[in-house]
Amino acid sequence: MTAERSPSWWPIIAWAAMPVESRPADLRDRIAAVLASLDPDTTPLVCWRGLTMLQAELREDSPWHARVQGLRRRNHYATELAVRRGSEVSALLSSGGIDHAVTGELTLAVTYEADAGTVPVSAVRIWVDPAKSRDDLVDALATAIPRAAWRDEGIAVAASSEATTVRLVRGWTHWESGSLRRALVPGRAEVSREGGSLVVMRADWEAARILASRGAPGTDGWLLDLSLVASAHPSVWEQVPARARDLVRSQSIADSWRAAHRAGVAPSVPPMVQDPLIERAKQTGHRLRHRRGGSAPDPA
Repeated sequence: MTAERSPSWWPIIAWAAMPVESRPADLRDRIAAVLASLDPDTTPLVCWRGLTMLQAELREDSPWHARVQGLRRRNHYATELAVRRGSEVSALLSSGGIDHAVTGELTLAVTYEADAGTVPVSAVRIWVDPAKSRDDLVDALATAIPRAAWRDEGIAVAASSEATTVRLVRGWTHWESGSLRRALVPGRAEVSREGGSLVVMRADWEAARILASRGAPGTDGWLLDLSLVASAHPSVWEQVPARARDLVRSQSIADSWRAAHRAGVAPSVPPMVQDPLIERAKQTGHRLRHRRGGSAPDPA
């Protein structure tokens, strides 16, 4: 089988995800060489995100530098809006007795982001206790927004055997339950920030979630997400194996971990992760397959 060829912009992602001390000494020249072959108007968003993490290596007279600076300003503003909205929803869930934790891009932006504006925040995602029913979520939400106004507010509630999802299309909020199989809401940590306070997912759970969700829609930047968490908390690699066993489709974590290792973001996959996951897949009849991360292929 022929290996998938990496797109021409892929080195940008690889360099952004690398620990700073591991980046090549001539990184500025290498970035300039890659950008010379790209058209800013057709460059994918995941590449732009990588450039926000590498702005210090961009030549200031480059048109890319000005665009990246503007993008970071927009990301920072979006994060501040999301913090305020997320804090309101978090307080609402707490008052309703619903255990929860903010996860995803907002958690990355307020907890692990080294430089403001390098994480694009398009929504607030909140894990809720899977033991809570759709009605529990509806009741908690309705205490703040009357049901009669839901259609105008763009609110939709859906339930299935796997998950309950509440989405505020115009309200910066999306939360779901069910992605943790019969597990309670993962470890959380309090984060206070101007504009509000959030209960966020702990680093080991966040890293396990990123690894497990690689390949799903909207996860093209999974390697960048993972690098942020691992840079702030190197000990997550010792803790993720314990978390992996609690996640649905956890056998995909071994594949994702291996890809992250090839990119220089993660250590080698220990047998304590790989072997139990493969054995579990055999026992449950789940077909093992390699999951590719959309437009972000495995590092060569």
